[in-house]
Amino acid sequence: MELPLNNTLKIGVNTMHRRSEPSAGQWLPQIDDLVRMVEQVDRHGYDSFWCGDHISMEIPFLDPLLQIAQAAVASRRLLFGTSVYLLPLRHPTLYAAVTN
Repeated sequence: MELPLNNTLKIGVNTMHRRSEPSAGQWLPQIDDLVRMVEQVDRHGYDSFWCGDHISMEIPFLDPLLQIAQAAVASRRLLFGTSVYLLPLRHPTLYAAVTN
């Protein structure tokens, strides 16, 4: 069996939109911050934008599927995906409709 290979190298950015430490007070993420980040990735010519996932960390993380949905508004060219998605640690009813 022959494995078809693309003759170009694709480069993406893996990020977790999260609060930087050290900081004080409640973290209030803004959609404009994510949009600026995606626009910068797109402007610099990267091919894809990937989001990670963590649930049990002391630093809060946004849901990667939500981040991808919001990021897709800022770029029509980039491919989007999750580099890590911890489905077994999430409540099943939230994602049951996605798999149906």
